[in-house]
Amino acid sequence: MSGTTKKIGKELVSWIVTFLVAFGIAFFIQSEVLAVTEVKQSSMENTLFEDERLIVDKLSNQFDDLDRGDIVIFTEEEKTGGFWSSSIGIQLQDYMNKVTGNDPRKRLVKRVIATPGDTIDIKDGQVYINDELIDEPYIESDKTFARDFELPIEVPEGYVFVMGDNREKSRDSRDFGLVDITNVEGKAILKMWPLNEFGLID
Repeated sequence: MSGTTKKIGKELVSWIVTFLVAFGIAFFIQSEVLAVTEVKQSSMENTLFEDERLIVDKLSNQFDDLDRGDIVIFTEEEKTGGFWSSSIGIQLQDYMNKVTGNDPRKRLVKRVIATPGDTIDIKDGQVYINDELIDEPYIESDKTFARDFELPIEVPEGYVFVMGDNREKSRDSRDFGLVDITNVEGKAILKMWPLNEFGLID
């Protein structure tokens, strides 16, 4: 093997190693630290709109740091445990779905309204937390109506109650109940697209 061939081979190996390291770092960041997600629904108008792209903070969620008013991204599928329910497993499965053309994992974007220990109720079109009427300047309509989920309820440890800001068009905890915190992937903290909407999310 000539010196030129050896040199090309070493450079090729170097490029492959560099690519794998870069991919590994990007994969880790996407699964554990920050992620990009796209809004695919109108249930969060007028705070978020379809096709907007958001930066999701995954770190804070790992420390159960969820507060009322946070906008969260969560999966609907129940986790079965094991590797494929871990953040890395979920991220790897997302990549595999893209490559194979399978349907992507379904995610929802909603606002946390009640956290563990809160008692939530909806009366006369208004939302009450611990018997106190809450101010919701972010909602699209003036009224919020209860649906199939029985209220009032005290939110147990490990769960949150979520609703969309566009209450009339949102499918949320009023329909499917409380959300297991382990299904929450992170908090939406920043709009990155379109550029004229770039900024922190309230």
